[in-house]
Amino acid sequence: METLRDCHHLGIRNSFDHQRLLKFARVCEVNGRNHICFRDKEADNVYDMFRTRYTLHRQAYQHKICNIIEDMLAEALVRADRDLHEGKPEDMLMISEAIKTVEDYSKLTDEIFEQILSSTADNLKESRDILNKIIRRKLPKFVGEARLTENKSKEELTQTWKAAVQNYEPTDPTVSLNAEDFSVYVVDLDHGMKDKNPIDNVYFYSKRKPNEASAINDYQLSSFLPEKFNEELVRVYYKITDGNKEKEKKKVEEAEKCFQKWCKSKFGIQ
Repeated sequence: METLRDCHHLGIRNSFDHQRLLKFARVCEVNGRNHICFRDKEADNVYDMFRTRYTLHRQAYQHKICNIIEDMLAEALVRADRDLHEGKPEDMLMISEAIKTVEDYSKLTDEIFEQILSSTADNLKESRDILNKIIRRKLPKFVGEARLTENKSKEELTQTWKAAVQNYEPTDPTVSLNAEDFSVYVVDLDHGMKDKNPIDNVYFYSKRKPNEASAINDYQLSSFLPEKFNEELVRVYYKITDGNKEKEKKKVEEAEKCFQKWCKSKFGIQ
């Protein structure tokens, strides 16, 4: 299972007992279909499995640095899509077209990364520069992160953040902030089913009726389960990475203060 593998290699604590869960797993027919079901006393253990999934997304899959590198990789590939095979036969597919057949898709490997990096073609310069920034860790600087208490669109948050930057008066008179130098991201985290409790879609059987399974009752679950099963985070990054390091540091420090004021104002949305 990916969860066990990733917890092991990332050093993240695995809070559910997978061996016990497998021991009490069996196939039962529910509403005319076969389902993998679990013993009713393992309901909390099943929840811990979904909670571990959330933890992996929070601490690894959607880590603040992981997200920004993913975006940079995507941008590099999009920019290279039309140009990677320039000068090659007309019937050669672009990167984005390789998904059309299994044969072409199977040839789409990480070699593209090295192919772009080693290229000297002018048309791949933008993609090459982005990948070099990733390798040299010249990444956008993380400014801040906050949990959203209400659903807000990325566009709305970007607009209010720009307004906050424009209205902010830096404590250091030598520093000025430009709203266009920042990017805003909204990250969705959940237990696998958006805002729904994933346990509601798992079937359980009892000791006395091992061949009959149904959804678990609320009174059989721990009262410590959360009321909400998803959350949204807003993250802000400072995009400029080619300037003076000392100047960048001062700008990020001022941006962090601006971010704190923005959060206290409920993201400028009243």
